[in-house]
Amino acid sequence: ICVSLAVPFRLRHPSWTATRRHIIFFQVATFVSLFMLFVYSRPLWEHVPLLRYLQYPFRFLTLTSFTSAFVIGSVPLLFVDGTEEKAEMPWASRGRNAGAISTVGVIVLALIITALPGLPIEPMYLPEHEEPLTEGTVNFATMAEYDYLTGLWTRLWGGPWLLEYLPAWVQEDRGAIFLPADKAPITAQDIGPEDVPQISLGSQGPLTRHLTVETALPMKLSFHSFYFPNWRTYIDGQQETAYPSGKLGLLTVDIPTGQHELVVRFEDTPAERVAEMISLISMLGILAVLILTRQWKALLIAAVILLLAASLTVLHVRSSPSVQHPVTIEANLGDQIGLLGYHLDGSSYRPGDTISATLYWLALQDMDQNYKVFVHLTDEQETRLISQSDRWPVYNFSPTTRWEPGEIVWDRHEIVVPLDTPPGTYHLTTGAYLLETMQNLEVLDDAGNPQGVRVLLSTVEVTP
Repeated sequence: ICVSLAVPFRLRHPSWTATRRHIIFFQVATFVSLFMLFVYSRPLWEHVPLLRYLQYPFRFLTLTSFTSAFVIGSVPLLFVDGTEEKAEMPWASRGRNAGAISTVGVIVLALIITALPGLPIEPMYLPEHEEPLTEGTVNFATMAEYDYLTGLWTRLWGGPWLLEYLPAWVQEDRGAIFLPADKAPITAQDIGPEDVPQISLGSQGPLTRHLTVETALPMKLSFHSFYFPNWRTYIDGQQETAYPSGKLGLLTVDIPTGQHELVVRFEDTPAERVAEMISLISMLGILAVLILTRQWKALLIAAVILLLAASLTVLHVRSSPSVQHPVTIEANLGDQIGLLGYHLDGSSYRPGDTISATLYWLALQDMDQNYKVFVHLTDEQETRLISQSDRWPVYNFSPTTRWEPGEIVWDRHEIVVPLDTPPGTYHLTTGAYLLETMQNLEVLDDAGNPQGVRVLLSTVEVTP
């Protein structure tokens, strides 16, 4: 970048006027963006109100990387004679150009070679695990476990840096969101059938959810998602107001008595729709100008850009989390937790495969105990444990003492089928228990009578 400062002085011929101005513009933009990265710009960050919306000085790296590309790309012009008429065709001298390109190529190659050895490459280990994480084992579950077990949010600056984008409606301390809530003992209530809503799960996706809710009493239904103004709730086709509730600002809607169809969708806000309309009008205006001025090359470039954008959109949609269609079941675990249903990623597995099971829980009342959830793969008689997943809900990130009454919680578990598992039919069961006493919550029927300590989710086949 420093070398490129000499380029405008090198290009003295009038035919280089526009080029010289462009290079100077990108040089100034580069140095301004670099200046904003360093401590010298602190007075601007403190006194210019709009700058705080950029959040961090390193956001200017986006501008720096763009403008510096033009600046560095101008370096070969130092090899051009900018004083003669032939300067109007800077690439006429092949020998000189070859020298310029070779010089720049050597500089870039030297920068790459000297930078690569200094890159810090350290394997990542989960606590108490001997093998490092690999490409195949890095996923949401392992990263959440890593952040949780290493206390990543409490080590940096004494605060939870991973939660810097929490919505304004969250009232809980950021460092305590994932930790059990310290509550005084709560007297458990006797819950009758009329107190438990009948919820049938329709399609469930990250941005759209369908449910059928039947309740004998008006109830507050919450979802284990932060509230944002984008969330819209529709009861029997009529939009109802959603709002944040509890210390975590959960997405909540009031359900009246009776049977209702509930649809929850993440939609654009009015401001977003206006912005999208402005962008669309701007794009059409640019295309119209290019067509009227017969800028065919620019139109070709625009078409290529639109094609790339469309391709990226298609890839994004195809890679988005798929919509699940859970199996609805009804189970009451000790008048504390209700099981609404489950979703499996298959029905037949091979040894070595991973069974992905998503459980849909409903908090029946406020809880002062943190229950662990288990998903067990057993033989048909449920006497021999084949494999299991035991942990606090939502990858250890959602202790039950933080559940709000009437809150629906998605809880995903992965159960690995051991390599030595013989072919056959197996049972997949679930339940909840207290770690301190190892006592399972009893499964109750409508009359409150115990029906066992686990719920049969499904039978699965293990093939050779």
